[in-house]
Amino acid sequence: MASALVVCLLATGADQADPAAFDLRLAVDGGLAWFRAQDTAPDLLVGDGDSVAPGDLDWARSAGTEVQLVSADKDYTDFDLALQVCEQRGVGEVTVIGALGGRLDQELGMLGALLRHQALRVTVRSATQFATALFAGQRYLCEEPVLSFGLVAAEAAIVSVSGARWPLDSARLEPLSTVGVSNEPLTGEAPEVSVVSGAAFFIGQRA
Repeated sequence: MASALVVCLLATGADQADPAAFDLRLAVDGGLAWFRAQDTAPDLLVGDGDSVAPGDLDWARSAGTEVQLVSADKDYTDFDLALQVCEQRGVGEVTVIGALGGRLDQELGMLGALLRHQALRVTVRSATQFATALFAGQRYLCEEPVLSFGLVAAEAAIVSVSGARWPLDSARLEPLSTVGVSNEPLTGEAPEVSVVSGAAFFIGQRA
């Protein structure tokens, strides 16, 4: 399965990812600065260009980066465009950095984009936490160490959680309910989530 690294505006040196480990490297607007700091040009730059430094744009073009700029007068975000491009290019797994820690409306829109692109397995990461969307019929085993985690329903969902201090068994979560938040993994076990119906976000606090 092809993989992509998507880097957004808020990426800093604290966001650790190896561009060479991915099949497609994609900068979203000002996320281009992160690639330049790594001295690794992305394969593609997408966005409306409002947060791209001219020097970074010249650097990327000279390094052979494909540039896909769109009008700022649009009813979708640059992040939506990035996920659309990933789907068009046959990507299955997407790692996103630089999308957390900014404006709340942008973050909510980003999470909504995960719901609109269910064909992709997207994990959004920062230095301290990560989030991924889970859908009906999916099982998710959290294989990386977490200090705590939450399961937040994006729509009414029936879920089960095991390997956790507070397990759930076919529990109904209402949208944005706090029933599934602030959970902890059992010592020596990995939390596992099953989604029977609906959709939910798994949000892990990294150990």
